[in-house]
Formats: sequence, C-alpha cells, structure tokens
Amino acid sequence: MDFNQLISIIVSTANFYAIWLILSLSLNYEYGYTGILNFGKVLFFSLGAYSSGFLAANLANIMAGVSFDICSVEAVQLRLDLAKAVPQLPLLVFVASLIMGAALSAAVAYLLYISTSRIKEGFVLGIILLSAGETSRIVVRNYEPVVCGYHGLVGIPNPYTAAGDPTSASFLLSITIWVIAGVAFLFINKLTATPYGRKLKAIRDNELAADIYGKKPSHERRKVLMIGSAMAGVAGVLYAYYLGFVAADDFTSLKTFDIWVAVMLGGVGNHLGAVTGSLVVTLIDRGTRVLRVFLANLSIPLETLYLRWIIVGVLMLLILMYRPAGIIPEKSIKTLGLLRIIERIKREKT
Repeated sequence: MDFNQLISIIVSTANFYAIWLILSLSLNYEYGYTGILNFGKVLFFSLGAYSSGFLAANLANIMAGVSFDICSVEAVQLRLDLAKAVPQLPLLVFVASLIMGAALSAAVAYLLYISTSRIKEGFVLGIILLSAGETSRIVVRNYEPVVCGYHGLVGIPNPYTAAGDPTSASFLLSITIWVIAGVAFLFINKLTATPYGRKLKAIRDNELAADIYGKKPSHERRKVLMIGSAMAGVAGVLYAYYLGFVAADDFTSLKTFDIWVAVMLGGVGNHLGAVTGSLVVTLIDRGTRVLRVFLANLSIPLETLYLRWIIVGVLMLLILMYRPAGIIPEKSIKTLGLLRIIERIKREKT
C-alpha cells in the first residue's frame, strides 16, 4: 500500500465517520433523549439520498430540454457535461438537495407519527418505521424512475466542479461534510443542553408524569422525530454526493442496526457517546473493508463481512456485561436550583 492509497483510505474513513456521526446524533436525540424507538432510521437516510439522485438526474434533462431515460448512458454523460458547462449548477443542486432531503424526511416522519399517535405503546411506532423503511427500499428497487431500480443511479456530479480538478473538488466536498457534521453536533448539543432537553428526558423517563405536568409528550415526540429525521435526510444527501451514486440496496435494515449499535456502544442520552460509538462502528466497517482487499491480494478466501459482525457482536456482549450504560454513560442532571438547595442544607447543618 503506497502513501496515496493510505491518504485515500484515511479521508474516506473520516468522511463516512462524519456521515455516521450525524445519523448517530439524530438517533440519540430521538431515543436517548425522548425514548422514541426509531427502528426505521434508514428510511429517512435513504430519502435524502433518493431525493439527491432524483433531483440531479431530472433537473439535467429539464435544463437541456431533452427527455433521456435518467438511467441511460446518454443521461449520465449529459449530467457530467452540464456540470462542466455550468460549474455553479452542481452546487445549487446540492443545496437544493439538502433542503429537499431534510424537508421530505421530516414530512414523512410527521405522517408516520400521526398514523400511530392514538396508540400509546411506543413499540408500535418502531415497527411501523421498520416496515416503512423496508417497504421503501423494495419499491424504489423495483421502480426505475426514482433512482434506476436495481442498478442504481450513477453520475451525480460533485457540487464543487467549479474548483477545476477532481482532487480539489473532492477536498472541498470533504470539508463540507465535516462542517455540516460539526454544525449538527453543535446544534443538537445546544438544543438539549437547556430546560428543553431536561423536558425531553422527563418524557422519556415518565410519560404519564410529564403529561400531568402539561409537557405534551406526543407533541414533543412528533417534533423530535421530525428534527431527527431531517438530520438523517441531510446525511443521506451527503452520502449520495460523496459516492456519486445511489442504489436502493444500500439502504437495508442493517444500516439501522449499525446506527443503533453506535448509540448503544457509545452511551444512550449522551452526545459524546454518539461521537464515540459512531467512531468505533466506522473503524470496524472501514477496517474490515480494507482487510478484505488485503486478503484478496494474498488469495486468502476469508469473507470479512462475517468477521465484522462477529466483532460487533462481541463488543455488544462486552458492553452489556460490563458497561451497560455505554462507553460514556449518561450523566445525571443537576439543575442550578437543586444545587443551591443542597448548599443551603449543608450550611444549615454546619
């Protein structure tokens, strides 16, 4: 492995980690803070990716005044040629995709939530979301006009084509992915480090008591699911543009499982836990992929996909046995008023 390959692997791993971080933060916000069993996180992740591919492909046809099949070689070439002819266009489409992916994911989350809002058992929403995610994948896989069905949609132009050379464009896209991931972390951390965050945890811990005190659990959970889903939609857009390719089979239910593993490993209800857990899962995923290439070059017939699940399974068992609260456990909430009362009691005793 030469130096350039090593740099490529490091950059790729860092970018996938940033995307996984957004997903883990969104799930931790939903489940760790509000107790929403979102077993369909991949649905909202995929909606962002689908909207990116669909928008980029069809907008190119509209601007060129043609009606090519978006899956054809001519359509792929048209998208790439148009990006070179109008370098600012891919960036505008990228921004539009971010808005569309977030809005579509939030809207679908709202519709799915209100469909089960009359049912008190939280697991029902989780099952509905799980079913919706798999149903969406099957429909898109067999309906070519969305992202070319089974084969997938290729030729999504890099949004920074105006940079001139592919290396600079890829570097700028990587910076963008990390900036968005950083903004997502700051946003969700700022949002929950307030009385609002304590209200969400009160709803998670005792919904009946929160309802009695007028905290409107159903209303708050709907908002949380919409915000978390919008974040997942943004992650899907970044994923599609980074790969330049979208396929329905990339969004199986195993993706949701990966996100849950990251949150559980890191620590539920703790954003630093999501940061840590997503890093562990990303390193395992990318590391076993690199190992697969290395073993193939040595003609060693070992399927590292199974090795990956073995490592994840062992880690989960160890965490459940020795650190059930995760690598970075959730800290207890200490309000300023409570601390003052404790200090006053101590002074009175002395």
